[in-house]
Amino acid sequence: MYKCKHFNIKELVHPDVYSKYGETAWQFFDVGLLKSLDALRDKFGSLTVNDWQWGGIFKERGLRSLDYGGIHNRSLHKHGKAIDCHSKTYTADEMRKYILDNQDEFPYITELELDVSWLHFGTRNREGTIGRIFAFKP
Repeated sequence: MYKCKHFNIKELVHPDVYSKYGETAWQFFDVGLLKSLDALRDKFGSLTVNDWQWGGIFKERGLRSLDYGGIHNRSLHKHGKAIDCHSKTYTADEMRKYILDNQDEFPYITELELDVSWLHFGTRNREGTIGRIFAFKP
């Protein structure tokens, strides 16, 4: 089982998921997603996904609870194949540009959301629009 080098499980799951599954919640993530998150951390330094464990506001940016509904019912976040994060050092646009320009460094990333202030990336099995990465707008 792969576990991130740079993130604890609480940073990656909704508090309800952690409450129910604890450390075993690693099993719900796509391995390529976790390896990509570590590669992004190695490249860009500190990244924030969820910060609820420290009293922060983010809790749905990694593995979402199954109760998170609406238009997001089929979200890759519910399947451990998407992450939203941000950096204090780099803008989301800077990180996206680097990923798109250096796709070989991130072989598992297959999608990027454009025109948002955070970095959303995913590991869905799909065709690319910029090289092998599918870039889309909200």
